[in-house]
Amino acid sequence: MEMKLDCIIGCSSQKLEEIYSVKNKIDIIDFKIEELKSYIKSVREELSKKRSETDQKVNGLYHQIENTKFNASQGYKLAKHLQDALKERREMKDLFAHTDHVISRLKTINP
Repeated sequence: MEMKLDCIIGCSSQKLEEIYSVKNKIDIIDFKIEELKSYIKSVREELSKKRSETDQKVNGLYHQIENTKFNASQGYKLAKHLQDALKERREMKDLFAHTDHVISRLKTINP
């Protein structure tokens, strides 16, 4: 009878260890998800700041074009600066959309 009791005690402590091991893994996953959410938030804030700076650059160029008399050469340079700023803004918007895609993928994790 003692052997049977030892097996029951041994088996249950082994099961408890397995349960604690799984719980630990779940805690690690939860921590990593929170860490990832925080990182995504900081990336989005950085992108938002850069997009705002680029928007200000675009607006400044629009105002300069609107309020300045310029020759063809100067007009070309302004148009080129505007084009570059618009491309930069598009890149920021695309990256922002990509973070939205990453967030939606995280929300739809299917275990």
